[in-house]
Amino acid sequence: MNNLFSLIKKGILNRSIYVKVHKNRRNINLVKYLYKKGYFFSYIYRFKYIYVYLKYFENQSVIQNIHINNKKKKHINNISYKLIKKQYLYGKNDILLISKIGIINMKKALYYKIGGNILVTFTI
Repeated sequence: MNNLFSLIKKGILNRSIYVKVHKNRRNINLVKYLYKKGYFFSYIYRFKYIYVYLKYFENQSVIQNIHINNKKKKHINNISYKLIKKQYLYGKNDILLISKIGIINMKKALYYKIGGNILVTFTI
């Protein structure tokens, strides 16, 4: 999973048109979610890979930064419901969390009133 975000981050830094990631169920769901949020221009399934076409606007990537959290520092990655609410209302970040119900975004975390461990943070 971190490989997906690492490849996207590397593609953005290299100003690539697309990145090629391995096709598996988790990557497919994450790519679909991020595409619906408007982070990608398009994506195509080809054999064992997903080709993710990155989105740029006025020569700048739509995603300004991707921060992939390190699993070893769990005390830093854990986020409470109150912090999610504050971040969602006032921040320009989108956060994906690993919670007891699976991988969720900030909106779902607010709906279920739960926190979790931060998987990745996108700066828009």
